[in-house]
Amino acid sequence: MARYADPDKTERVLVRFTREELLWRGRVGEVELPVRVKDRLVGPTVLDRVVRRPALAGAPAFWALRDPWEFLEPSHARRRAQGHPLRSTYASGGVWRGEEGDFVRVAKATTLSLGPYALRLTVGALGGVAEAHQALGERAAQAWRVDLDRALAIHRQLQAAPHGTLLETPELAALRPASSISALVEAEALRDACRLLGVDPDLKIGRPRGRPRRVCARTTEQGDFIAVTLANGKVFARTCAPAAGVAAFTDLAALPVAQLVVLRDALAHGGSAVDVDLLEAYLDAAAPAWRDGPGGAEQIGAGGFAGDDPYEILGVARNAPLEQVTRAYRSAAQALHPDKGHSKWFAQVLSTAYRKIKDDRQGLAL
Repeated sequence: MARYADPDKTERVLVRFTREELLWRGRVGEVELPVRVKDRLVGPTVLDRVVRRPALAGAPAFWALRDPWEFLEPSHARRRAQGHPLRSTYASGGVWRGEEGDFVRVAKATTLSLGPYALRLTVGALGGVAEAHQALGERAAQAWRVDLDRALAIHRQLQAAPHGTLLETPELAALRPASSISALVEAEALRDACRLLGVDPDLKIGRPRGRPRRVCARTTEQGDFIAVTLANGKVFARTCAPAAGVAAFTDLAALPVAQLVVLRDALAHGGSAVDVDLLEAYLDAAAPAWRDGPGGAEQIGAGGFAGDDPYEILGVARNAPLEQVTRAYRSAAQALHPDKGHSKWFAQVLSTAYRKIKDDRQGLAL
């Protein structure tokens, strides 16, 4: 659970502390575990001793005692190189602290990986870096002790079970150790900061699903792809990054409504819920009839979008070849087809625009 983190890349900090570990005592062939390596004891832990097998074909998961032979390194060359007969995966070590049933309790130095804000908040609450490191280390050590007690309880139940196997029950599942001590300690540090500020850390705050919106200015909200600004009672929007063929920093008022709806669908398909909300809010403000309804083209034109100009509706240049116009029409018609949940109005507008361009081109040819 302790892991290396590069602060320059991950913006995480390491807190060093000492925690306890339970090493299994037993014999595997001629090997007595744990083994002594210099001044430390090395062996498999209680967490190595028990194993949870995932469910298969709808059956519940089950717990079992791991075969002790799995702990030994089969390669004699590796045994000589590392100085003990254990696989590196099952070679945890520490200084002797006592015995507890089938286990030896040892102490080992380790590290805790935290986000910088959790550490800074703790430093601010306790008044010093040393005090913060000590408090966080003590909390992490306590969390480890709780996990060890849980794993030890599972081990005892497996020892008493027939064949050393148990199907997982809700009570047994509740004994599973935490997945990340770092996450637990970091969450508690943030909860402490909330209490210090007089904020209930368990207060339910509802917000739309997806990433939180980033506020860029007093009148601007921005997602990963869309930024919407309210100024002087008018709504403006632009892209922040390339999306669905639209370049970054494009003014959305310069795009036809059909292309904006295609952009919205692409963002929704990609899971960008915040950007979809922003784009829909902009369309609702700048072109209230964008969803459906008669007279929508005129209202959209008044909002800065294409009105009845067929070239703007299809998003093609006036000198574009008819083949290019046809491709643009088919692409937009497929993306905005009523079978995909879009209004029939979109299909009617696209069809009318395409037919008007074809009629104009045929009239010029005559």
